[in-house]
Amino acid sequence: MYKQDKNVVRVVRQDTGWEVMTLSMSGSDHSFKSMYGPDDLPAELRTPVSVLEVLPVPPPPNDIEGLGRRIGEDIFWVYLPTW
Repeated sequence: MYKQDKNVVRVVRQDTGWEVMTLSMSGSDHSFKSMYGPDDLPAELRTPVSVLEVLPVPPPPNDIEGLGRRIGEDIFWVYLPTW
């Protein structure tokens, strides 16, 4: 399970692109739009999602410390650094 002191961003792959929702953002200057086109996801989200995509779809839980976790087939939590 994610820790409360992390900046957590929920990223969902959809047919039309990526939906992004901030779940926890403290001590960070990250700011994201709520939707991105299929090829427009910012690198600070795209890179972790690319790694998380190779993990099996839960269950079991597959948290990678400092990176994020795969929640479902098209749902990812990305952990961003706190300042």
